Amino acid sequence: MALWAVNMLKKLAQFKIMSMELILNVIKMLNPKKTRLYLTLVFLGLLFNSCEEQKEKQNNTPKKKIDTTSVVKENGPKILPDSLLKFHLLGKCDFTKDTCFVLVPRRFCNRPIYLQKEVSERFIEMHEAAKKDSISLIINSGARNFYAQKSIWDRKWRAAKRKVKKDTSGLNIEKNKKIALQILLYCSMPSTSRHHWGTDIDIHHYNGNSYFSKGKGLKEYQWMKKNAHKFGFHQVYTNKKKTKRSGYEEEKWHWSYIPIANKYTKKYAQLIGYKDITGFKGCDLAKEIKAIENYVFGIDKKYK
Repeated sequence: MALWAVNMLKKLAQFKIMSMELILNVIKMLNPKKTRLYLTLVFLGLLFNSCEEQKEKQNNTPKKKIDTTSVVKENGPKILPDSLLKFHLLGKCDFTKDTCFVLVPRRFCNRPIYLQKEVSERFIEMHEAAKKDSISLIINSGARNFYAQKSIWDRKWRAAKRKVKKDTSGLNIEKNKKIALQILLYCSMPSTSRHHWGTDIDIHHYNGNSYFSKGKGLKEYQWMKKNAHKFGFHQVYTNKKKTKRSGYEEEKWHWSYIPIANKYTKKYAQLIGYKDITGFKGCDLAKEIKAIENYVFGIDKKYK
């Protein structure tokens, strides 16, 4: 047999596609005049089959689970890639399944509350430090998704609409705008709340700012003002007259974990527009009242 045929048979044997002996037996049965053609076809066919088997093997190999919460570092704290971060910014995520979030241990809050892992850890450190000074810090609210915020907003909207039903003067759009602005004194439109991010907490929010004006509440607020920044927490909704900011009224109970939240604020400006703020009562007013400019960014300028 020609030298080229012998070499081809050796290659077939090397590929372990079939044994040398079996190939020779097959060739003997073929027309001698067409030996070269048969060998070529057999070689190409088996080689193709080998490639297909290898490809199938690769496809059937279990793929490593993609971590949808994989993060990138930007000068320190970790933050999500833009494709995933947008869902967090708008509150369109499930905290119970998102590995960025953890359930805060029950003794640090008055109900089941989720926060970003780093935020929870830093709060616990702050809680323990406050405890040494006889201060008890309890979280009243943490991460809140779009649907929870929508429930709060729509409830307030319906209640306000009932109050103005008897008022037949003026255009409906002006009435709705007035309602929205009234709710926005202390409540965010869905998709614009910092609580979506898992970076912000409410502390002892029982009677609003009045709780922190005397007694136990005053001591807690004074301790937070003096020490919270050591753990990354800051009051972003400060006195509007003093800081000349827009948006919500002062909230002494609301504290934001700035190492992550300030990066989210910048990302919000890059990724979110008014087309994303929809799906709740009065959402068509968001652009007119400048919900992004006046409220999302209506924080103390030190934290923008």
